[in-house]
Amino acid sequence: MSIVTDWIDDVFEEMERVPDGIRFHLEDLLDQVYIEDNLDHMQFIQKIWCPDLTQDDVTELFRQLDERRVPVKDQYAPRQKDLTEWIRSFCFPD
Repeated sequence: MSIVTDWIDDVFEEMERVPDGIRFHLEDLLDQVYIEDNLDHMQFIQKIWCPDLTQDDVTELFRQLDERRVPVKDQYAPRQKDLTEWIRSFCFPD
């Protein structure tokens, strides 16, 4: 009987894990933010790839990275989507 409960526990543990796709997205976002030094960069990488990362930690990381994001006008090569949103923000105000 314990084999069945172990299997069920494994399924729920797998569902609680943060998918690697989200981790890759966080790492991509890390390339678009202002980072003070290598130590700061490594701390973010460690947080992103921590095996105990929870959904609340993911939300907090997205918030922190979004706050540090370099403005589109100051980026070297912004994505076309970001550039379009930035232009619309002052050409077509809400």
